Amino acid sequence: MKKILFLLFTLFISLVVSAQKGEKLPDEDEKMLSYLTNIFDDQRKDYGKDQIEKKLAKMWLEGNVYTEEQKKQFRETLTLFIDNKSKIFPDYDNYIQAFMYFQNSGKSESELKGWNDIVIRIYSDKKIKKYGAEFVETSLGLFRDLTFYKNESLQWKTNNNTYRFAFDSLPHVAFDEMNLKCLSRGDSSVIYKTSGIYFPTLEKFYGNEGR
Repeated sequence: MKKILFLLFTLFISLVVSAQKGEKLPDEDEKMLSYLTNIFDDQRKDYGKDQIEKKLAKMWLEGNVYTEEQKKQFRETLTLFIDNKSKIFPDYDNYIQAFMYFQNSGKSESELKGWNDIVIRIYSDKKIKKYGAEFVETSLGLFRDLTFYKNESLQWKTNNNTYRFAFDSLPHVAFDEMNLKCLSRGDSSVIYKTSGIYFPTLEKFYGNEGR
């Protein structure tokens, strides 16, 4: 009897693993959006309806918001998340929000492609894909309100959108001349006319000059 139960349990596990490996992002737009709504709602009630149905779906289905190439990049990234078994929170959530907020960031179409290429590069590398969430979270903050670092008590942000995403040995954000603002517990300070490089995976900023 124990052998039978063990065999049944092994079969069940293998079926679950096979199902996960065989999971695929739907090709049709409506089905893809429904799929995303469901996986978010499974984790947080009504979150998918708020983020996907009310926001992403509207932008996705309007013909003048995303190009076909951008939609292709989006699908490629989510397919990579599925293959990697990435987490709905924060991986899917941060990426989708960043993809939406990018439209109001003042950055160009080529910059979106460059950024997305870095996201794919990070999540495709077994050695550094664990840092993907930090990089995308930094990107989301910049696209949303120019914030590149934030915790419960501290927030660092730039005053312009002349930043650039790059990847040498590690992904980073390069800032041209800017005013760097720090907000902390109701207080604030500014470093004027500085520049530098921020490494999201290290949470370190290397600055040049400024006052």
